[in-house]
Order: sequence, then C-alpha cells, then structure tokens
Amino acid sequence: MDSLPADIADPWRDEYGAVDPGKVAAAIESLGRVWVDRDGAAKALEATKATVLAQLTVNLIDSGTPSTQARTRAMASDEYAAHLDALLLARKRANIAKVNFDAAKAGFEATRTAEATRRAEMHTLDRR
Repeated sequence: MDSLPADIADPWRDEYGAVDPGKVAAAIESLGRVWVDRDGAAKALEATKATVLAQLTVNLIDSGTPSTQARTRAMASDEYAAHLDALLLARKRANIAKVNFDAAKAGFEATRTAEATRRAEMHTLDRR
C-alpha cells in the first residue's frame, strides 16, 4: 500500500517530520473562522424567527384571517416551516464546524504531548 503524502497524512508536519507551529495555527484559525461564520448565520436566522412569524401573521390578518387564528396559521405555514428548516440546518452546520474546530485543537494538544514524550525519551536515551 502506498503511503499518503506528508501534507495529507499529517498536515501539521514539515518535510522533515517536525510539527510546524505555523501550519498548526493556520489550520486551527481556519477552522475557527468557519465555525464563527456558520454560528453567525445560525444566530441570524434565530434572531429573525420572531420577525418572520410576525410578518406572516400580519399578512394573514391583512388578508382577512381573524387575529385569533392568524398566529396559528402563520406557524403552520410552509414559509415558516422553511425558515425553521433553514435555521436547523444552519445550527447543525455550525455545530459540526465547532466539533471540527475543537477536534483540531485536541489533535494539536495530543500531538504536542506526543512530541514532548518523544523528546523526553530521546533525552533519557542520550543519558545512558
């Protein structure tokens, strides 16, 4: 079986096999930015949820639906359901991006621990 190129097998290592802090920082920052963008999109949809419902309710009242029924009909409308679906999808994407961001940070911490252990082992071997 062919081995993967170094930048795919371990994207944080340089051509000599050492962890490149610049690559680590860039990768984690990139994942963090994706999370922030997706979280912002989800929060924007959450913030407009009441506004969308209010607009649908007003439109129904303006078209003759009694106000006592307008809110219920607005909540049952396809437009409101589409808004909620978009909100749920955006929140799911944001949550996945957060998991990816946190996993990258944890992966770096594990790599850093492994590197420290390797250095300590080399130091112990040098003393023999």
